[in-house]
Amino acid sequence: MRRLSIVMALVLLATAGSNGNRTVVPATLSVHPIDREDFTNPNQFSFLQSMFKDVEVVSLAESIHMTHEFPLVRLGIVRYLNEKMDFHALVMEGSAPDVWVAQDDLLNSGRTNQDCEHALGGFFGLWNTSEMQKLLSYEADTWHSPYSLYVAGYDIQPGNGHGSQGLNVFWQLANRLYTYAPPPEGFNGDRWTRDIAPLVGGYRPGDHDRVEAAIQTLEQWTLRAEPAVEKRYPNVPHAKTLELIPANLRIVLQFHDELAHPVPLGYQGLRDVKAAAFVDLLKKNLGNGKLMLWAHVSHLHMDNERSPASIGGILHRSLGTHLYTIVPYAESGGAVMIFPGNTNEDIGYGRVHGKTGDLEQFLGRLSKQDYFLDLRSQAAGPASDPVFWTREPIWVESGEGHAVIAKENDGLIWIKTVHAPDFTPFVFLASLIHYKTAVSALASSLVVVVVVYVLIRRRKQMRTRSL
Repeated sequence: MRRLSIVMALVLLATAGSNGNRTVVPATLSVHPIDREDFTNPNQFSFLQSMFKDVEVVSLAESIHMTHEFPLVRLGIVRYLNEKMDFHALVMEGSAPDVWVAQDDLLNSGRTNQDCEHALGGFFGLWNTSEMQKLLSYEADTWHSPYSLYVAGYDIQPGNGHGSQGLNVFWQLANRLYTYAPPPEGFNGDRWTRDIAPLVGGYRPGDHDRVEAAIQTLEQWTLRAEPAVEKRYPNVPHAKTLELIPANLRIVLQFHDELAHPVPLGYQGLRDVKAAAFVDLLKKNLGNGKLMLWAHVSHLHMDNERSPASIGGILHRSLGTHLYTIVPYAESGGAVMIFPGNTNEDIGYGRVHGKTGDLEQFLGRLSKQDYFLDLRSQAAGPASDPVFWTREPIWVESGEGHAVIAKENDGLIWIKTVHAPDFTPFVFLASLIHYKTAVSALASSLVVVVVVYVLIRRRKQMRTRSL
């Protein structure tokens, strides 16, 4: 019996590091603690210096769109890369003309907090939060420094900005261009916007020629305006980004032409293929060839086995180790999330339960505080724990997705607890959208109860009077 007990003890010790109840954490893993009270401080990200010495593109993904923590921790990284490593262009998952218009408004403003809040209108609604405003406030502050940061949009969905919905983006773009140069001879604003309108909805193959003609007109105008833009703002690539807007819209036109036929890649796959082509143009034309990307993990993950195409996978094939992809994941808490549905408009508040699978439990035990984990390090290579190299549950938006974490990311940020963005009327409304059916049903039920109560009370009153 004693010999059996010893054998059993040895078996338990041997298996403790390979099951779901791991207690031994490899001491060689490259874990860097992060102070959640000081997320935006660039100094605590100095460990990135050696990791990024040969990197040209840093992808800053997010696994949940609307949290308090994810934008702030990535702002700390943006600050470090901008101030210490010559990354001066941040390219967002947002429409190129929408973001350019918002940036032009900000550049021509007093650059107050209110102006930065207004500039959020170039992003889609989910990013209109006070945390994202801090990103634009930092950008505006750098315009008086030796390390100016510039924010641009890479996506191919014009008219998706919160403040420039639909055809408004082209009216706003024209209004901004008027301040720099007159339009081409014979320009008619109503006709031009009518011709280019199919790019924001209702496109049919027969629209191609008139849309292309409208893009050519815009190209003539942007070439007229570019020298004045460059003269006014020589320290940021605002003029160069303007010059690329016609190229972006031609990619949008190609996207709609191809989408008119059966597309094996699907809508998002084709969107990412086309968007990746514009990211390549931005990289070649905005300054020193270095870029930071800011988008959802569904677009920036590097493993194309998970979906037909992704920007991250396309960039990984062309750049190899010159691309570094970072994703923050949440262990627990609550946030405003996208729920499964036909569109990204199905959003609402939800709870995070990101510690159920082997990978999530392993990550939860690596540190008692938030941390950065370098998955490229020797310890995280093929000889490391198999949990990095097997398909495991990981929390994304409102539920658990699955990922081979070391194939899809170069580094991750593990946040112990996330919260919804700071309260604003927009955040409050966004947190209720997913529950609008339930809220409507509850409101209807309350109305019915009140009506029944009033009728019963009135009937009793009538009986009392008759007596």
